[in-house]
Amino acid sequence: MSQDTDLKTAIETRLFAIAGMPDADHRALENAAAADPDTGYEPTPGEPWVRVTHRFGIEQLMTLPAVGGRLWKYGFTQVDAFFPTLEGCAALDTLMDAIRASFAPELTLSVSGLVLRIRSSQRWGGERDGNWWWDHADIYWQFRAVNPLI
Repeated sequence: MSQDTDLKTAIETRLFAIAGMPDADHRALENAAAADPDTGYEPTPGEPWVRVTHRFGIEQLMTLPAVGGRLWKYGFTQVDAFFPTLEGCAALDTLMDAIRASFAPELTLSVSGLVLRIRSSQRWGGERDGNWWWDHADIYWQFRAVNPLI
């Protein structure tokens, strides 16, 4: 697997172990096949679900030569949680708090023998979207990687 795939797997493994996280049938993951072209997932009405999106940002070279050298990769993972309106406020609050607690600042995870460090996590605040009450948390990270460029 690539470093990026390993990074996503490390974050998702920890994320999906959180109590209250919807099960695998209620997760919209990147590039999944389903009816909705934006999320790759079609939610079941009245059942909580989450959408996980990994966003990669700046890469900062740490060593020379660049090829095979070390670099810092920065990015964040966005977790959108959707709960049925008028039923899900407390459950959503609990899940958002659990995500932030599970990805506390300075947490380190090993990814292919390299260090993935959580810089911070932030909740944005819920709002209504049709039949859903939703919120999202962003997990900001930095990854000490090997430069794959040749």
